[in-house]
Amino acid sequence: MQAVAFRGIWAVERYYCNLCQNKTLFNYIVIFRAMYLLKMVLSACGLIISLSVFAQLNNEKLSFKDRVIVAKGDQQFAPFEFINEEGNPDGFSVELFQAVMKRLGVKYSLKLDDWAEVQNELNNKKIDLVIGMIYSKERAEKVKFGIPHCMISYNIVCRKDNDFANLEQLRGKSIIVQNKDRAHGYLLSSGLTDKIITVENIADAVKLLADGKYDAVLSFDISSFYFVRKGGYDNLLVHLTDIPPERYSIAVNTDNEDLLYLLNAAIYQMKIDGEYDKIYYKWFGVYESPKISKVVWYVSGALGICLVLFGVFIWVLRLKINQATKELKEKNNAMSQLVGDLKSENERRLEIEKNLIEAKERAEESDRLKSAFLANMSHEIRTPLNAIVGFSSIICETEFEEDRNKFQDIILKNNDLLLQLINDVLDLSRIESGTLLMNYAYFQLSDVCNQALSSVNQTMKKEEVQLYGDISFDCTLYSDRSRVVQVLINFLNNAFKFTNHGKVVLCTKLLENNQVEIAVVDTGIGIDEDKRQLVFERFTKLNVFSQGTGLGLSICKNIIDKLHGTIGVDSTVGVGSKFWIRLPISEKP
Repeated sequence: MQAVAFRGIWAVERYYCNLCQNKTLFNYIVIFRAMYLLKMVLSACGLIISLSVFAQLNNEKLSFKDRVIVAKGDQQFAPFEFINEEGNPDGFSVELFQAVMKRLGVKYSLKLDDWAEVQNELNNKKIDLVIGMIYSKERAEKVKFGIPHCMISYNIVCRKDNDFANLEQLRGKSIIVQNKDRAHGYLLSSGLTDKIITVENIADAVKLLADGKYDAVLSFDISSFYFVRKGGYDNLLVHLTDIPPERYSIAVNTDNEDLLYLLNAAIYQMKIDGEYDKIYYKWFGVYESPKISKVVWYVSGALGICLVLFGVFIWVLRLKINQATKELKEKNNAMSQLVGDLKSENERRLEIEKNLIEAKERAEESDRLKSAFLANMSHEIRTPLNAIVGFSSIICETEFEEDRNKFQDIILKNNDLLLQLINDVLDLSRIESGTLLMNYAYFQLSDVCNQALSSVNQTMKKEEVQLYGDISFDCTLYSDRSRVVQVLINFLNNAFKFTNHGKVVLCTKLLENNQVEIAVVDTGIGIDEDKRQLVFERFTKLNVFSQGTGLGLSICKNIIDKLHGTIGVDSTVGVGSKFWIRLPISEKP
């Protein structure tokens, strides 16, 4: 249906330009439509990828349906995880973990405990996971880490009367850290000082420092700000260090890699649909710095300039189109309603395009499928697109009418190639999503055969190849007429593509079990026996130098399966091939 709508828009555009003899307007429309077709191709690719990701995630959930996941966390690591005044687990990591498990529909138990004890239980596989742990190479040898919740930086907390602005000034000083956390590990490995005072939690460390004991506290940025603010310690300062930020994420024991995959996928979905951001800014929004780096300003300025230039281009283009449209309305008022309908249809497609782009963004997790799909499509898209872009850039500069017409024909031909690519991609996306619908009706077999022959005869012409029909058997079919024509046209186009001399024949015959066989027989190069079954698989191209995406026969097979028929091929190398479909015969009631 979308392909028919595209052809309708194109016909009206040509009709407008012919009425006013405005060749420049037609050239701009050609360029604009080519850009729009490319965006539709990329959007349809995103839809296919998205369907694959969510189907895989639903399959993984089933293995944890009857299992209770045992999770723990640090009871004194506010605002990430802590016991609130009501005695319940609370904090960013707690709320994020609860949202993840609710999304997965998996049973779980959650308890916050002493951090050193929690680490020992995870390493010894007494629990399934901890809801938040800072990554290190040493820890990664014992547990498996998920995708990061956030990045955590180190801070120095010191008194105003005893200020230390950087780590070097702390060398040899007495420093307080939480027992067995990453700050503790950093001091042990760096040799910054041998005067290390360990406490059970960061709150106790900050209180000791505020009471005038020891020189500084080495901790994490948000936790430091939280406890300094909560305790109302006006005599303390917080400085950012040059220690690289650490990744903070869920960690599971080494027996739970499948569980980690599910958790990662759920968190990724939450980041896409915005639920993660709501939780993050609820807990950390008050600590976020409002400053924006110069790089961001420069990039934003450059993008703004590009948008202005693009807006000017669109504005100029619209001025020219509006001027031509005004002249056309004076000559033919009857076309006004059609223009309005097409404009509404175009706005509707832009909305569909926006939805498809959003679906593409939600599907970026499936890198493998995306890479395979784009690798097969890139050449077929780039070939007509290069011709469109190249000839579009010089069509307005040439002074000869004959050259202009030649360039326009080249652009139109390559637009048709892009349109065929879109049809294949859209059909494939409907097949993947299960939305490929069939419109059943009664029709004569001879009618669809003649329609397919007429369509191919207008576009595929070779003096050395003869095309004709041998409709020796005619009957009534109850099926989807347009889809049967689509399959036959694909068979005929393929036959012409691989036949240099001889003939291409569309024939029919009656079979047993009340079935009819419709076949396309050619005298082409033929297909090796070991490759015959591969031709109906996606992205299969027996000749890498021929045009095509490798999707056509795969789509044909899905269509015939939907119509309760069968499809196949018989071929002999050097003699030719016979592609056939078999459908049940029906009589009108």
